[in-house]
Amino acid sequence: MLYRMPFPICSGSHVQCREDPLPNLSPHNVFATMNVAMKYQLPALLQHCSEFVSHSLRASNCLLFLDNAVLWGDAESLRMCMEMVDAYSEVLFLEDFAGLQHETLMMVLRRNTLAANEDSVYKAAESWAFAACARNNLDPSPFNRRQVLGSAFRLIRFPLLTDALLSDAFMETQ
Repeated sequence: MLYRMPFPICSGSHVQCREDPLPNLSPHNVFATMNVAMKYQLPALLQHCSEFVSHSLRASNCLLFLDNAVLWGDAESLRMCMEMVDAYSEVLFLEDFAGLQHETLMMVLRRNTLAANEDSVYKAAESWAFAACARNNLDPSPFNRRQVLGSAFRLIRFPLLTDALLSDAFMETQ
């Protein structure tokens, strides 16, 4: 399959193109490539990127894809990633979870269809908050963790938490 690769050589209002083999895509560059394909109206390249996402999506990499789908506004990839997050509760404990953008964290916490129990959601949000404190050079005190979570804190369903987790969280604030 060939696509038309744009080069930043313009003649008048047209971009000159030449035929090239498909690029080497990775989870790290596929969404930026999609953005180029949309910008320069390259449907074959866009299709290639979409196929790459659908064939490469796994529970182990869905958070990387999810964060990029949110960043680049790719609705179809976002849908596929959220289905993966819903189905596999272990994604909440992947290392990539702590690095999610706040907007993406909010989207995950809003889900009513997660397979994970609320204790797992709370622990994942807490690990995200610890990492956010570290990124912002803040002491990971309960107050600072609450601050970095911001409005995401309100998305945790505290009435659904187990008594043991609630008492542990309460004791930490004392």
